Amino acid sequence: MVSAQARRDQEDFTVSRGATVRQACALVNVSRSAPRYRSTTPKRDSELAGELQRITSENPTYGYRFAWGMLLKAK
Repeated sequence: MVSAQARRDQEDFTVSRGATVRQACALVNVSRSAPRYRSTTPKRDSELAGELQRITSENPTYGYRFAWGMLLKAK
């Protein structure tokens, strides 16, 4: 599976070589809106992800449900 950033890079490279955005997206096999999409999830969930990583590093045998329960209990 190719990352979204890699697809953006491929589309940008193709456009820089003279292809239109429509042609580049057809070549890379993505929709025309996909290369410009920017996710807001990493910003929004960065604190939560850090806490989950801390819990799982301290307790590697805990599953995601138990770690999530620990987060809910802590609040």
